[in-house]
Amino acid sequence: DSRREKIFKPKAERIYNLLKEKNFEPATICDVGAGHGLLLEELQPYWGKARFLAIEPGKYSAEVCRQKGFGVLEKTVENSLEWEESADLVTCFEVIEHVFHPAGFAQAIYRLVKKGGYALITGLGGEGFDIQLLGERSRSIYPPHHLNFLSIKGFENLFHEAGFADVSVTTPGKLDVDIIRNAVRDEKAEIPPAVTTILDRGDQACREFQEFLTKNKLSSHVWVLAQK
Repeated sequence: DSRREKIFKPKAERIYNLLKEKNFEPATICDVGAGHGLLLEELQPYWGKARFLAIEPGKYSAEVCRQKGFGVLEKTVENSLEWEESADLVTCFEVIEHVFHPAGFAQAIYRLVKKGGYALITGLGGEGFDIQLLGERSRSIYPPHHLNFLSIKGFENLFHEAGFADVSVTTPGKLDVDIIRNAVRDEKAEIPPAVTTILDRGDQACREFQEFLTKNKLSSHVWVLAQK
């Protein structure tokens, strides 16, 4: 319930607002790495007439999605050729940093999307403030689970080369400064004096600095919206 309220509901609202700005109404929505289908459930109030699909290789999670009434393909996205051009909107959250071959992953996402449709992918970015500052002390970096940390340009190139005509990258993260502050508190990192000075300025300065990171694509939480 906590993850639904704090993570999936805000994600669904943001997705809806992004596509509303594009005046785009998806008739079929496919979530890659759908887990138990929480994101699809939260998208249903916005697009109740849409068809909802889940690609989920985990046997138990795939069965949970079936029980919720979603169409399910129990495979990895790279092996989902039978659903080629099946969705107007393909979503995939926090998967790209785990995959062995990012180019093959991006191409597989591209194959799922109908002509004119969108893919929305999120993941970790290597240019994010907290990752740059903490380096090997960052909790986000722990191979073999997290393998890929692309730059903003790297994300753009990856999805353009996969075939997408239009690629927009943003970093709407809100936690970079908190991550740094926690690392300082736990004495897990030595922070440059300039950053310590920002932290010492108090909550308002930290909020404004986080807003600066978000606005200038310097957060480690990356969203890629790509149109086919």
